[in-house]
Amino acid sequence: MKQFSKVIVPFLVMTLIGLSAQAFQHGGVGDGGGQAVVCRNDNGEVTSAELLDLFEAEFYFLLKLKPEAKSRPYMDIARDYASVLDKAIPSAFPTSQWKNTSGTFSQSGYDVNIGMLFAHSNNYQSISDQVHRIDSEKLLIPGDAKIPPVGDSDPRILPSKKNCSIEQLAVYTDGNRQVRFIESIWNKLNNVNRAALLIHEALYRSVREMGDKNSDRTRKMVAHIFGGTKLEWIFEGVPQKFLTCWTNDAEASFRFVLYPHGKNWVTAQFLVYNGEIVLSKRVATFPAGPFANYFGMAASLENNMTMFNRIEDPLLDLPNYSVSFSIGPGSGKMSASIEALSIVGGQNEKEIVCNPALSQLNQDPDGSVEIGPAK
Repeated sequence: MKQFSKVIVPFLVMTLIGLSAQAFQHGGVGDGGGQAVVCRNDNGEVTSAELLDLFEAEFYFLLKLKPEAKSRPYMDIARDYASVLDKAIPSAFPTSQWKNTSGTFSQSGYDVNIGMLFAHSNNYQSISDQVHRIDSEKLLIPGDAKIPPVGDSDPRILPSKKNCSIEQLAVYTDGNRQVRFIESIWNKLNNVNRAALLIHEALYRSVREMGDKNSDRTRKMVAHIFGGTKLEWIFEGVPQKFLTCWTNDAEASFRFVLYPHGKNWVTAQFLVYNGEIVLSKRVATFPAGPFANYFGMAASLENNMTMFNRIEDPLLDLPNYSVSFSIGPGSGKMSASIEALSIVGGQNEKEIVCNPALSQLNQDPDGSVEIGPAK
């Protein structure tokens, strides 16, 4: 294992003002869609329909959906949930691979191609803006036509009622951002389901740009926010000064800011956790170990050790994690590794490296966020 203290490259500033070109070009962007549980009579006519996201919320995640007045317009409902998402998700994200424009790995972890960011342009839209656009520009497919399965989802649960099945309700063409709905299914959705469908399409488009290759995480997010799960801004609670860290693997699959927690502990607040860009505040706490000297804390570890813990986050598929500390033979330098634990797959520790000095976060009036050297 490499020495933790071997972080010598100059610190680079990262401005979070839009989706990076790398994330857009190398992520999982491709046509998406949406599915529904559709019931038909013996003549093949649609008798009822429910968005798969909400069906999974009730029957797989066992959530109780928040009640809404039947007369409340679906766009009012959709705007409320879009606002919740916009307040939690920043308007930009770290690159899907932390590499500079020449393709080499950047040890600072914050080398993004500023010239190719496309924030505040027609290419970037908030969830709220997307919801409005999708609804106003939606194309309804009439008659008895069906959309072939897009193949971007793996339903967690299936309907058991006679004449009920999962059908493709929508298809989102990324090339021209056109969204088509099956009219006969759309007409049978109640206002909550229509709102949830719009949120699904807008959120799924955004996370495809971040690298998601299927709708599983989108459906889980929609299920939970319509079930009352609270979201927080990913930087909520971060102090004025902190340490910026990431894992030294090709994908930099864990990226986080780090700050003191109590006397001998630190909190990691993630931007990326196990390869997924974080959509709501997510933290883990562990002994300060080799991070103690950054904050003038007393070293809290003397021997090699591994600590296991769990992140209490219903949106996280691998909430168990371990942080391992190791003292290098001869050097006496302590290093740290982190991994998300799975019942299968075995050990997959990734070495943590950090910038050599503390950082700070500044939010500009236009909503952009900048991480740079602490002053």
